[in-house]
Amino acid sequence: MPLIDIHCHIMPGVDDGARDEDMSLAMLRIAAAEGMTHVILTPHHKPGHRNVSAASIVARTKQLQARCNEQGIDVALHTGCELFYYQEALPMIEKREIAPLAGSRGILVEFYPGDSFSTIRSAVYDLLSAGCVPVIAHVERYAEVTQDFTRVEELYDMGAKLQVNALTVTGHYGRGLKSFAKHLLKEGLVHFVATDAHNLETRAPRLKEAYRYVAAKTTSAYAEKIFHDNALQLIKGNV
Repeated sequence: MPLIDIHCHIMPGVDDGARDEDMSLAMLRIAAAEGMTHVILTPHHKPGHRNVSAASIVARTKQLQARCNEQGIDVALHTGCELFYYQEALPMIEKREIAPLAGSRGILVEFYPGDSFSTIRSAVYDLLSAGCVPVIAHVERYAEVTQDFTRVEELYDMGAKLQVNALTVTGHYGRGLKSFAKHLLKEGLVHFVATDAHNLETRAPRLKEAYRYVAAKTTSAYAEKIFHDNALQLIKGNV
């Protein structure tokens, strides 16, 4: 079963992920060994930070792809970023100054863990109104979402796409978060499971274990959908 990662910090030297190209290539070797055929690179974009530009993301992705090809790492790389949401980013999105996921309308967006639900809901509304498809990164991290399951359903019904981290699914962040993720999966509310990979050890780009868990706890068809099919729609520009 081919897998696709829509959220990782493998682009070298731009954030708290891969520190250099050698580390990026080592992470991509792991991704390929895990069965990943496509990876969307999503460096952080945060207010008040010196962020890598959308144009630079394109150039750096092409450069890293060329190095993968030279090294025989059979993974197709795509552009993106992880936007720490702030309202002033909306005009930048409209001008394509913030990289969407694989050139689609999808915007990977994160928040403070302690942000209010109204803040998250308002951001989703703003992004939808701007013609974007908000993909909420690691939705399990936001306390005001996890404490009331109807809030997850509200975001889902609004049109937000929900992403859960693979390490949450497999229990690496504790029973509470694993239980919440399991409930999301059982209710069919997850659109993507991604690695959110940052390094080679504690947060490596691994999806296989989480895929097997989801296939066993739900169905193979649903696992394929959230580990591959939905992401492929992003890459094809159907989102």
